[in-house]
Amino acid sequence: MSSQNEIGPEELDRLSFYWFAEAMRILALEAEDQCNEMGNYNTPFELQYDVTAHTSLAVSTYIDFSTDQRAEISRICDALRKLPDEAITPKGAKMTTHAGCMAGMGHAAWRPFRKDAARLLASLDPLLNENQEYLFQDIKK
Repeated sequence: MSSQNEIGPEELDRLSFYWFAEAMRILALEAEDQCNEMGNYNTPFELQYDVTAHTSLAVSTYIDFSTDQRAEISRICDALRKLPDEAITPKGAKMTTHAGCMAGMGHAAWRPFRKDAARLLASLDPLLNENQEYLFQDIKK
């Protein structure tokens, strides 16, 4: 790891992977749980952003993703960017309420992502464990 005052490119990728995995964990949940986990505040937009903000992981040289994993990260991120407006900000829904968030997260376009996220997370499990070890190595000392 770099010194405490700087973050190097490997740390950036590993932190990105950590937050990507957390967003994918939430993406794998059912709509009700997704909304609750995200605090019932603009859940569709926030979740879409939280996953797609880490698209660069697909080309990381610091994390040993397989070719299939890299392709799946890119595919999911690309597909999330193409969600219909009604899945992100349903007409008439107040997105700072549970009902509004549920209106968005309940849209049929989100359903395949739940299974895709769970499947990708399962395939990433060994890398996630390795990433945790790397990120928290100084804490264990």
